[in-house]
Amino acid sequence: MAQCLDFIQVTDIPESPGVTPQFISLSDNVNVTEKDGLTAPKRELLIQEMETKVDFFHPEMSRHISECVLLKNGQVGSYLFRTSTDKAAVGLRLALSVRCFQSVKHYEISWDGNEFKFGMGKFSSVEELLEHFSNYPVIGGDSGVLTMLKFPYPRTICETSIYDEIKVHAEWKPTDETGDLEVSTLSPACLSIASKEGYLTKIGAFHKNWKLRWFVCLKMQLAYYDRKEDAKPIRKIDLNTAIACDKCILDGKMNCFKLETAKRTFYFEAHSQAESNDWIKLLKWKIVNRTTK
Repeated sequence: MAQCLDFIQVTDIPESPGVTPQFISLSDNVNVTEKDGLTAPKRELLIQEMETKVDFFHPEMSRHISECVLLKNGQVGSYLFRTSTDKAAVGLRLALSVRCFQSVKHYEISWDGNEFKFGMGKFSSVEELLEHFSNYPVIGGDSGVLTMLKFPYPRTICETSIYDEIKVHAEWKPTDETGDLEVSTLSPACLSIASKEGYLTKIGAFHKNWKLRWFVCLKMQLAYYDRKEDAKPIRKIDLNTAIACDKCILDGKMNCFKLETAKRTFYFEAHSQAESNDWIKLLKWKIVNRTTK
């Protein structure tokens, strides 16, 4: 069973440019001179071949849009491929976005010019990679929660060509500061979904005992549930009131972190240090990038 680590870079990476309609196989001769084994033409050829052979490859889709699409239209086990380049990385990196129970997780698929690497597996061609995904792989990260990939999300969706007709069209502009229309600019964190879910152990506010809870982070809200299947959370923490999130050691537990808000400090323990670091990284990003009023 392949096990993959979550790809936790919260900010999106610039998308790759479009490719020409002409198709050339990656097996064709291409001069390779860069230290990572890839030239710009060869990178484009990979994207071109993926577009031709993989109907769930979305080369123009960002991390944010993939979360919007899969949370709204997908179901548990829906997934898609997209490009995700990193200037510091060697080779070309693709991203696998997966709809989990209440969030979308992102995993890395790397290609060094000769083979794909995904989880514990290596694949020498696009066809081998597709064959692997046709066998309903089961993947999971440090959270310990497994997801079976069952529903590839297609790039092409049937759409209507119906448009509404405008019957009223006007402008409104306040003449002084007494205007009652509030205009504000939302920060990236408020607009971003940046979702994450998983089990954490939490210490109680009054009874200082540790209890396992199911946590879901969506936008600027962190909710926790008694059970994963519960529809109503025990509590929702407004991350707009959060002050800081840092690693800590409590009751001899090494994988702990704390979330400080204006009224209370919450203490959590993750399954592993890597999982704890992922939660800290995400929550810190939301705190730093939220709207400041």
